[in-house]
Amino acid sequence: MSGIAFAFEIGGKAVDPDKIENPDEAKIIKSIMESVSDRVEDLHCQEHDEGPRFVCTGDSYEDLTLEVMGCCEALVEQVTKRLSITE
Repeated sequence: MSGIAFAFEIGGKAVDPDKIENPDEAKIIKSIMESVSDRVEDLHCQEHDEGPRFVCTGDSYEDLTLEVMGCCEALVEQVTKRLSITE
């Protein structure tokens, strides 16, 4: 997997994707990370040479929202467009 940064907060608590014990929950997180990475791993800011970051939050593993973060609005817009996320 690429060097894209992900952060997860589920039920108000930070979750480390590498330390999820429930196999079904680990599968959900892995699927999100792979799907997003596959679609945007080649994108980075031309001006700042940084990649996008993602924050996934929700009350449960089945109800997560994805937020795109970046060094500048141009990168966030580029990634959002690639992922077809509406704000």
